[in-house]
Amino acid sequence: MIARWLAFHSLLNEKKTLKEKENFVKECEKKVDRHKAKLLDSYHFIENHVCKENSGFDFLYSPLVLTEVFNVLFEKYVYDYMQRSYIPLGDIHVVRGEKFPDGTYNEIYTYNEQNYNKLKRFTKVAQDKEDLIKVSGVFISEYGLLSQDAHIIAEAINADCKYFITNDDRILENLKNAKQIKVMRPSSFSSHFSKIKTPQLNSAR
Repeated sequence: MIARWLAFHSLLNEKKTLKEKENFVKECEKKVDRHKAKLLDSYHFIENHVCKENSGFDFLYSPLVLTEVFNVLFEKYVYDYMQRSYIPLGDIHVVRGEKFPDGTYNEIYTYNEQNYNKLKRFTKVAQDKEDLIKVSGVFISEYGLLSQDAHIIAEAINADCKYFITNDDRILENLKNAKQIKVMRPSSFSSHFSKIKTPQLNSAR
């Protein structure tokens, strides 16, 4: 979700004026498909709920998520490079394994640094605990999650989070009946908590 938020910001940054940015968001909302819906959902959730003073919620994210975020930003870098070089997109797995020029890491890392620094002002980092493997093992063996997803869910539970916000279809489907934590899409956040008077601790992925 954080990666999609950053990706949407990169599209917004290509627009020069505030009016152009507003029109771009409106146009995206008119032409929503499954992939764009997740992009917009993540953007609106973080902008309207996470990055907001006195929201009444504590939002946590796993340090492991930042690896996934960097991977998404790196793939965008590779995709842009392939477009500039007229390389067929079918070769992306070959190209992403090539040696890129020195400074590529810093270019990608700082690409959305301003936006990411904004996010850090309103979030906390979930800390690992020694018994995390016991919790993550349950989600691997009983719920069929991938190891990285299970690790992040275990971090949320160890941090006493009651809710896990994600657009990952696999997590949403596999954990829809989980008793340890409630998973939901960002788009469900507002409608769900409008019925609850006392907000509880949440985790955003």
